Amino acid sequence: MNCKVEEYIIDEFLQTKIKVYTIGEGKPKILITGGIHGDETTGIYVAFKLKEYLSKRSVNGTVNIIPISNPLAFRSRLRASPVDGQDLNRVFPGNPSGSHTAKIAAKIWEIATDADYILDLHCCGQTCYPYILAIHEEYDHVREYVLKIPLPYVVESSGLRGQLFIEASHQGKPAAIIEMTGGQGIYNPETAEMLFKGVEGLLVNLNILEGEKSSLKPKLFGKLKPIIIESEGFFKPKIKPGVEVGENSVIGEIEGVGEVKAKIEGLICRVRPPSYVFKGESIASIAVKIS
Repeated sequence: MNCKVEEYIIDEFLQTKIKVYTIGEGKPKILITGGIHGDETTGIYVAFKLKEYLSKRSVNGTVNIIPISNPLAFRSRLRASPVDGQDLNRVFPGNPSGSHTAKIAAKIWEIATDADYILDLHCCGQTCYPYILAIHEEYDHVREYVLKIPLPYVVESSGLRGQLFIEASHQGKPAAIIEMTGGQGIYNPETAEMLFKGVEGLLVNLNILEGEKSSLKPKLFGKLKPIIIESEGFFKPKIKPGVEVGENSVIGEIEGVGEVKAKIEGLICRVRPPSYVFKGESIASIAVKIS
């Protein structure tokens, strides 16, 4: 199947262009975005892999892929725009007459409003475990959608407005983020493969691709909570991300001070690597177990 490419000029002076790759036609329509944060390369890598893969497959419907949503931030390996300092994932639905970042958001939002589903590919750092992020507790249409993504875990978002998937969800569109290991311009090949298989499985479950539907349904968790330490010192983790823990489970220790424990039950999504930490800092993030 052919892949069509369309370029949208955002700013001629700065040579900012958004490239949209389209495979297939008709409904259902899904928009897959990567690189909304320019340093989150795992999602960009997978978006390009998907574009190449789907170009050789029969697609029932339309898949629009924007691998690099924030071109100048990507070239600078920055999370936010080097032009106006704005975080693209805080300004949706954008403004076609606004700042450089607001103009990018407006163009992506225009494409998103025509989609039936939205999937935004992100990175959650070098020491996190992959998870789906969505407002699944708030909306049935979002929960039904994320349960079709064959990855292990879904975490409830804080719901911060201005994010593409949040704004789309409030407009009645099934939308989510997949957070993967990576960031700072570094992509993680192992989790990239996991992400690729997860997105492929979603497309099969949505009947966009032919294939055997996955029986894997992700486990739902509540919002992320930080684990804050009460003293400073050299921190050594005793647990890896991606592990479900009970209340008072040991997360690590501060040398010469004592153990650091989880005060709630849930999924460890991120653990700080061995490092010196100060009082009041977060050494891990835990997604709260839903009873």
